[in-house]
Amino acid sequence: EVLQYRLKSEYGADSTFEKKEWNLLRWVQTERIHESLRDILRFVGQLASDDRGKPVALFSNKWAMQQFSVKYPDVKLFDSPAS
Repeated sequence: EVLQYRLKSEYGADSTFEKKEWNLLRWVQTERIHESLRDILRFVGQLASDDRGKPVALFSNKWAMQQFSVKYPDVKLFDSPAS
């Protein structure tokens, strides 16, 4: 609420708050193209980017992440961004 108030009062920008179910974030390394990765993630998570533009996968829970890893072993998931 404070953020929404400040956005409106300081910048005149209306905003909405939408809660998402993502609880786990993993950095992604794969040879797959971006669209292919987005397609395979959409059933168990979501593809996003970090502040440096590196792809990250968002998962609702550890089980979903593990199931994804088993099904797509060519997509490597990391706890921190690769150097």
